[in-house]
Amino acid sequence: MTWTPPNPILREDELQANFESLEIYLREKAESVCIAKREGALTLGAGAGYSSVKPDTALVDIGGNFSTANGYYVAPTEGIYQVNGTVRGKYPAGGTGAIAIFVNGTQTLEPNLIEAVAVGGVWIGCAAGLIKLPILATVELRVFNTTAVEIAVAAGDTELSIFRVL
Repeated sequence: MTWTPPNPILREDELQANFESLEIYLREKAESVCIAKREGALTLGAGAGYSSVKPDTALVDIGGNFSTANGYYVAPTEGIYQVNGTVRGKYPAGGTGAIAIFVNGTQTLEPNLIEAVAVGGVWIGCAAGLIKLPILATVELRVFNTTAVEIAVAAGDTELSIFRVL
């Protein structure tokens, strides 16, 4: 079976079929693929520095390497992994922040800066790149808050995806 990239004008049932064929293809070819999202809403602390957003639902978890209890991925083998994280939420006025990927508790991918927005403005940030992970490394998505006001992250607006490349 080969995977056909989704056509941007597909109907919902066709889109679902494409995702199902992608999942089958990845199960046949990949040893570790994870796509996880946070189903629950989240409030990140005021001026608290980096806070973990902890996805709580694994949409795809080939290899069973994502911990829904802890909200992070554990690398099953040493290798090169593509890691992508996105977060969307409402940010206080005048605030700036960043989205970053942490490995074993240390910031590994440079953060994507979130620029100041109007009161209650919606923002989206992402962090992505290739990372060489040692065996059993933990990978998590965090958001940095520079303001004295909490950040609201809506339900379903956080995603972490990871797959081994080499």
